[in-house]
Amino acid sequence: MSLAISIFIALNIADIVSTYFAVEEKGMKELNPIARFMMDRFGTIGGLSAIKLPVVVAMLYLPVPIWLLWASCFLYVLVIINNVYQLWRAA
Repeated sequence: MSLAISIFIALNIADIVSTYFAVEEKGMKELNPIARFMMDRFGTIGGLSAIKLPVVVAMLYLPVPIWLLWASCFLYVLVIINNVYQLWRAA
């Protein structure tokens, strides 16, 4: 379980970093309306952290099935690949 949690946290950080570069450096728009709302209110890093921190804490302290944790990791990998691809296209 600790490997999956470590990967999940690392992927969340990678998502924040790649989204930051896309929004702040390349002027792209966040497509997730909830994330966009939070980013408008608290800034890019603050808004994304406000969304991700409760999810990470829940994964750490609630009895989450291991398959759900790995599925979430897989989805984050897809999100990060998309972020990097969009950054590459905008270069």
